[in-house]
Amino acid sequence: MRRRSLAAVLSIGGIVAYTSPHWAPPELMMDYVYPRLPSNGFSRFVGRISELESAMCLKLFSAAYKLDLAHATIDDVSKFSNLQSLFTRTLLSQFRPYKGELVSPCDGVVLSSGVVENDTMLQVKGQTFSLRQFLASKEHEKTESILKNPSNKLFYSVIYLSPKDCHRIFSPAVWTMTSYRHVPGMLLKVGPRFTQRHKDSLSKNERVILFGEWRHGFMSVSPVGALNVGSIIVNCAPDLVTNVKGKLLEERKLDSPKTFQAGEELGYFKMGSTVVLIFEAPPSFRMMCEENQHFLYGQELGSS
Repeated sequence: MRRRSLAAVLSIGGIVAYTSPHWAPPELMMDYVYPRLPSNGFSRFVGRISELESAMCLKLFSAAYKLDLAHATIDDVSKFSNLQSLFTRTLLSQFRPYKGELVSPCDGVVLSSGVVENDTMLQVKGQTFSLRQFLASKEHEKTESILKNPSNKLFYSVIYLSPKDCHRIFSPAVWTMTSYRHVPGMLLKVGPRFTQRHKDSLSKNERVILFGEWRHGFMSVSPVGALNVGSIIVNCAPDLVTNVKGKLLEERKLDSPKTFQAGEELGYFKMGSTVVLIFEAPPSFRMMCEENQHFLYGQELGSS
């Protein structure tokens, strides 16, 4: 048991240093070596480590990322059973009021937001990703084929969850989910320093795209995997398993459409990553967020 705990502590120490969003590897490593590392296998390993019981791991991780548990239902790091339970901690409802037409689906930093132009979105300032490649569907290849109302526009928001954020994902509005698409892929880092150097990195990573409609038309909520994300859990898709070798693209329609209220839980990451919202709204719709602004889930993102 001691050996296993020691191994876990050493592994977490290396993981913290290797995957910290504040650490930028040398340019040669970032551009050529890093994307070629076995990120999927490494992430499965980290997933197993995060489920080991180790008080030392919890203390090390908490200290490294200066976790603030004041809003959590459990505010003492030593009372969590393992890292995974810490990442997916529940929060006190009084600190997460839901106000607005469209609210943040998670705690995290808004890396970019705006209107989809030329079927392209910003994953971070100065770097783009393709709508067609991200949604991985001919049906949703262009903005015009997505809009339910041709006079509307297609908006988006990219929200990055750092290791210190709660890793649960919530409904950003009242909407009805009809299907989901699991797109297997790589598990590259998604921190700002990495995505600034790699175009379409969000389209290369594994992701689960939840499709549906809200009051203005099309809506999708997409949890995107990343290095160290052992898996993505979607509550209404219990058979979905991510980060599995040899998995092919999978699309499923729900047996019956599922309507979510704003703030209702959609799922969670086994460690953090990124959530991409893509939604239809009238031209008068205004995003109420700024680049690199930290949002709490339930906080208003936009309104018409």
